[in-house]
Amino acid sequence: MTLKLHRKINSYKKKDIIEIIKKICINYRRGEFTLESCCKNAGVPYRTFKDWWARYEMDPHNKDNKWNFLAEVAGLWENAKNEHRKENEKVLMHKAESLLTKAVTGYEYEEITTIYSRSIDKHGNVTLVPVGFRKKKRFRPPSVSAIIFVLTKLKPEIYGQRVLVVNDKIKDEYEGWTMEKIDAELERLKKNIT
Repeated sequence: MTLKLHRKINSYKKKDIIEIIKKICINYRRGEFTLESCCKNAGVPYRTFKDWWARYEMDPHNKDNKWNFLAEVAGLWENAKNEHRKENEKVLMHKAESLLTKAVTGYEYEEITTIYSRSIDKHGNVTLVPVGFRKKKRFRPPSVSAIIFVLTKLKPEIYGQRVLVVNDKIKDEYEGWTMEKIDAELERLKKNIT
């Protein structure tokens, strides 16, 4: 049953609203469709769907709320939103991994250049007219930053960031000496030299 998209919010029957929301949830949880397209597919405007939930969420625990019947599908809607988010995360992770692989290994691509010719019309205006294309294969070398990132994440024990501790305090063997003792040491060293 396809509903017209211009119906008023109060013209929907409760059982129709429940069925519409179930259909929206089933499509939305897959992660392939936007909420707007799921609403359109179910035969209800997006703004109407949002209005239903806004009215229900104003006071979901009030038994006198005439939109309380949506509690029946509230869990289904929450589950659909979570599944949609998880599916989107999977897609993003797959894309990120694919791009990281390309960055680490380098990749070949085709550069297309448009060749133009100058043309002068009868009024003396110069225009550029495309006359052809030149294709050239290029190679993007591996990214050093991407390689370092992968190595530090996959083998942190070998390539992880190490903290270098430097002891900047030099042991001063003359620390605590008095001037008399220093003068005596200088005299001793002078005698040893001569």
